[in-house]
Amino acid sequence: MDDSPQVRIIGPGLRVFFDIALYLSVSPDNGQSVLVALALGTNLGDREANFRAAITMLNRAAQIHVELASAALETDPVGLTDQPKFLNGVALLRTTLSPLEFLHTCHAIERGLGRIRDTEQRWGPRTIDLDVLIYGDLILNDPGLTLPHPRMLDREFVLAPLASIAPEIVIPGSDLTVSAALSGLRNGANRARHKES
Repeated sequence: MDDSPQVRIIGPGLRVFFDIALYLSVSPDNGQSVLVALALGTNLGDREANFRAAITMLNRAAQIHVELASAALETDPVGLTDQPKFLNGVALLRTTLSPLEFLHTCHAIERGLGRIRDTEQRWGPRTIDLDVLIYGDLILNDPGLTLPHPRMLDREFVLAPLASIAPEIVIPGSDLTVSAALSGLRNGANRARHKES
């Protein structure tokens, strides 16, 4: 019996590598937590284990509750193409941390999984990459964090998994739902929108 992961093609260059589609639970919301969309990527070591460990560590972190994680998609690298394929996915979380506190927690998890940001090549291989895509409806232009993520409208490997778990979330600063942004990317409309703005 073959126990290798099943791969399903869902779009050009996007294949479901393993379908965890984790439903971890919905935390009671006291009205003070913020919904966050977080991208996860890994292409070094045991990619599936890295992905699962990051989700587990996020869920165990203080003031963070993972509600849902997408399937992991195997994708070709972007930017620096001479490296292993990535597993990419998205998680929806609730947090009472500020955006920068949340980012620092993500960086600590990356370090815990062996990532060394100071020495790595931009868009190069990594054990784990955690990118904050959306933090509630916040629009932020801080030197350390831009929200929503400045390149999310150009990345199918981000929009496809996010659309699979939260298609109707509106991307802050736009009138686009995630599913509309994915459709726009696939037909070239997102590029036209960037030129207009």
